[in-house]
Amino acid sequence: MLAVAAAIAPRAASAQTPAPEPPAAAEPPAVAEPPIVAEPPPAAEPPAAAEPPAPPPPPPVAAAPPVAVEPPVTAESPVAAEPAVRRPRMAIAIGMGATLDASGFASERTRAIPSFAVVGDIGDGVAGFGMGVYASSASGRYRPPDMPVDRLGLDVMAVLRPLARRMAAQGGYLARVARAAGIELGLGLERDGQSALSGDRFGVHTGLRLELPLTPAGQPAEVRLRLAARRLIGLYQPVVAMTTVDDTTELTAALGVAF
Repeated sequence: MLAVAAAIAPRAASAQTPAPEPPAAAEPPAVAEPPIVAEPPPAAEPPAAAEPPAPPPPPPVAAAPPVAVEPPVTAESPVAAEPAVRRPRMAIAIGMGATLDASGFASERTRAIPSFAVVGDIGDGVAGFGMGVYASSASGRYRPPDMPVDRLGLDVMAVLRPLARRMAAQGGYLARVARAAGIELGLGLERDGQSALSGDRFGVHTGLRLELPLTPAGQPAEVRLRLAARRLIGLYQPVVAMTTVDDTTELTAALGVAF
């Protein structure tokens, strides 16, 4: 009986015990907030550029040496006694004139044949050097029995000015004319011809010149009127066709420039 009662007692107790309540639903987990991102630290400012070092001070400027004052040049000083070195003065003259020629004319008459001359000079002191070209044309100007010749000459000469040194210290127009007056002496070669026939002759050049200045004194260049006379004394007499070529005299007026 006791065993039955023991078996029945637990069942009755279990029958009287109320049924357990269902467990409450679990709350959903809270949503975690996103982590706060830390702001990046501010960028560091670049270091300030270092100022370039100041340039060193310039060296002190040396004082200019005192300028030596040269003593004035006088006639007694050695500097004034030494002649200045300069090139010789040169000149060129171009002009026209007449050749006094008797060769080839009947009865040995002397005629004035038009001529042309160009003369160049080096030096205007007591002695100088010159070269000249002379030409005259008689062909076609005269009829037979006159048979003159055409002449073409080339002369080299020394020019002597005897008054250049004596009148050097004197002023005035006449002194300038006297200083430029000269005597010519040299050698010449002349070619004489008639149409296709010709001959040559050598001779001694002689001449005189007188120059008249046309510009004021003291100019670096001077314009002059040259009056000149030339005679070629042949060493022999060539014969061209039937004409014996003899000596002639040229008279020319030329305009020249000395520089």
